[in-house]
Amino acid sequence: MTPPPAAAQFVVAIAEPPPDASYVARLLAALRGQCQRYLGVSAEVTAASLQPAVSWPPAVSWPPAVSWPPAVSRPPAASALAGGGDSGLASAQGDDTVIGVGLVGTGGEGSGPHRQHLLPPLADVIASAGARGQRNLFVVPASLGLSLPAKELLSSCARDSGRAYPHLAIHYSEPDPCDPALLGAFVGQASAALGRLMQETTHPEGLAGGGPDPAAGSAVVGAPMPDRNRLGVLLVAAGDSDADSRARAYQAMRLIWEHMGVGRGEVAFLRHTRRSLPETLRDCLAASAVDGLCWIIVPHYLWHATHMGYLAVICDEFAKRHLEAQSWPVAEPLGLHSSVIAWLWQQMFTLWDAHVRVRRSRRVSARRRPLGGGNQVYRLGARGGPSDDNDDDSGDGDSGDDGDDGGAAQGMIVDVRDTGGLAEILRAIGIERGPVLVKVSCHGYAPGTYIGPEVLDAVLGALPGPAHVIEGHTSSRNGGDVTWDWERDSRENRQWIYEEDQVYWRQTGLAQVLERHRASYINVTEAWWDEDCVPAAEIQAILDQHQIELHHREIMEYVPRRLFALRGTPFISLARFKGPTRLSLANLFGLLPMPLRTVWHGPNISYMARVCCDLAKLYGALFPSYGLVEALDVAVRWDRQGQYRSRWGNYDLIERPGVIALSRGLAVADVLASRLQGQDVGRSAFFDVVQSELGYPEIYATAPIDEELRARFL
Repeated sequence: MTPPPAAAQFVVAIAEPPPDASYVARLLAALRGQCQRYLGVSAEVTAASLQPAVSWPPAVSWPPAVSWPPAVSRPPAASALAGGGDSGLASAQGDDTVIGVGLVGTGGEGSGPHRQHLLPPLADVIASAGARGQRNLFVVPASLGLSLPAKELLSSCARDSGRAYPHLAIHYSEPDPCDPALLGAFVGQASAALGRLMQETTHPEGLAGGGPDPAAGSAVVGAPMPDRNRLGVLLVAAGDSDADSRARAYQAMRLIWEHMGVGRGEVAFLRHTRRSLPETLRDCLAASAVDGLCWIIVPHYLWHATHMGYLAVICDEFAKRHLEAQSWPVAEPLGLHSSVIAWLWQQMFTLWDAHVRVRRSRRVSARRRPLGGGNQVYRLGARGGPSDDNDDDSGDGDSGDDGDDGGAAQGMIVDVRDTGGLAEILRAIGIERGPVLVKVSCHGYAPGTYIGPEVLDAVLGALPGPAHVIEGHTSSRNGGDVTWDWERDSRENRQWIYEEDQVYWRQTGLAQVLERHRASYINVTEAWWDEDCVPAAEIQAILDQHQIELHHREIMEYVPRRLFALRGTPFISLARFKGPTRLSLANLFGLLPMPLRTVWHGPNISYMARVCCDLAKLYGALFPSYGLVEALDVAVRWDRQGQYRSRWGNYDLIERPGVIALSRGLAVADVLASRLQGQDVGRSAFFDVVQSELGYPEIYATAPIDEELRARFL
């Protein structure tokens, strides 16, 4: 029987496997206690490993095969785990939020106790959470610097979970290796190592000088302290991440050096060609010969693991060849130091607090809207009733110019309290007969960014006739992990792309909605690949009749014959509130057939706006066009610190604003939706182009909008 979702499950991810299972148990117990004490909810704290896909359990000998250091017969002893304890706190259960403190590991290594402690892959933990119905998983990497493969694996796990479990959102933090608490702990470990050296040496007078050093703490009582100017700190980090992580290692060294007040500081990397540990040790030896420095080697690691074994072997080999280095102490990693637990807990609490604040704001937004009653329609600048242009016997729609007459310019904002009233709203804007073409916005799996099944079901159910849903293939609506070039090789891999597209529609529940309403699906990419598009000359003749000029004339080659056969059919660009410009006009980008459309974005927002306007003019000449921008169930609010991630950046979701903006033509709907999100369209390069190319009455850009509606998007 599948256990119910937990209120808060913290999946802890460690960058390298800890020394034994008891270590993990104590760490998780301490974090469970913190959850019980401060979160006010029951919590499940588990562990996972971020490692490449291998057979499970992996059969890996210790240490892994590398050119350096030379093979050793056993892993380093793990006797120096610092105190800290588990706080005597019991574990707990939870409800519907999983907070993942993923123990991001590289797999099991070693024999004996090392070999027996293996963590499940993070992907398996995510699958288990998704199967239990969890809605949020917060992953806190317990690492001072994730390697590039670990970062990629973490990102792919988050991406793939959206495909397999659309209801599950993955959130993870960026750990700060320069956290003050951690730096204080590293200073303490360095001072303790120096204290042990002073106790063990038989000739301390060689380093004697200036009295006791407060930085050394109480590790040595009564032992003579060395002159701090004759000490150096060598911070040893992994170096297998990106340049920013290596820069943070230098920052950490500088802060430790300043805190201890020693004469010199250096940084070395175990897994990077520049400033490698053997090279830096030689530089330190040269400095010692000149200035008489004694170097304290400080591993920038949380606990004993693979990297510590490499470091120990390299330092031992170096000391055998250079007797002067035999007195250089090597500090212990932090282990279960209280600062490590505090550091992890701070990351967990930060993610949890952001989640609670977003959830609270959603409740407030929902409470702002009164329950019951009809839909409230706000008409800005309407000059008469709905347009009757759809009754034109020619079947042609408008050219997309929203400023040509009062009917075409009509736009409205609707406070939707009953989706059952959508049919009346569509009739009011002029959609009175079917069939109807619906261009949906389905870019990828990122939660809340695509038209969901509930919204599509409501819209299709409100149409006056059968629907033809339109979309094109895209490079992000699939499981990823391809080795071929999307721009060059997509057509040769169309079968895989098609199958992934089918999986997307089924996984998201959209396919079931199409089946329920007996709606057809027209894929513009498939038509283009099949060379089943209308000749550009035929499209040009129609544009000439409407006196329409395009900036990008090549788009005339992309109109599928199946769409052209429905000429005169009402066309709705159904988009989501996703920022001030990613609305119904930007939704037309999906009518460009190539799966990778990066080149069409151009060098700036004005270029992209002209592409959007060209598409609006082209399809507006073929079909009566309507913009419908919805925030019925959620709206996207972009935020660099947002809980959700997509290829475009971080964002938060606003739950149930219950608002739509719609118009005859697309421009007015986008102007209204953009203003609801706080955009001054009069100072927008995007809308400068829209006004120039399509036009819209100024009143839609200036007329007051109900503040209560705007507040729902703040």
